[in-house]
Amino acid sequence: MSSTFGGGAAFYKVITDTCGAESGNGWTSMPDQENDPAAGAVRGEGERTEFDVVLAEGGAMKVNVIKALREVTGMGLAQAKEKVDGAPSVIVEAVSWEAAADVKAKLESAGGRVELR
Repeated sequence: MSSTFGGGAAFYKVITDTCGAESGNGWTSMPDQENDPAAGAVRGEGERTEFDVVLAEGGAMKVNVIKALREVTGMGLAQAKEKVDGAPSVIVEAVSWEAAADVKAKLESAGGRVELR
C-alpha cells in the first residue's frame, strides 16, 4: 500500500468533516489559562492558603447560630446578633483551610449556612 499526497488530503478531509478537527481550533494549543481554575499552578499561583468564612444565612435557629458564632470568634452578643441578622456577612478573614473548615463545621451544626471564599 502506497501513500500519496492526494490520499493524505482525502484522509484529512474525512477527519475534519467527521470530527471537526482542523488547524487552529485549539486542539493542540495550551489550555485556557484565564478561565480554567485548575490552571493556577501553570500560572505559578499554586494552591490557596487563606480563606474567608462567610455566613450566608442564619437559618431557622438563629439563637443557636449566634451562640456558635460567639464561641468560635469571641464576639459579644450584640455583634454576633448583628452578623447573623445581616447575613451574608464575613465572619473571619484570611485563615488557614483547617481553621476555616472548623468554623464552618461549628456554624453549620448550629443551623447556619456557611460558604468558604
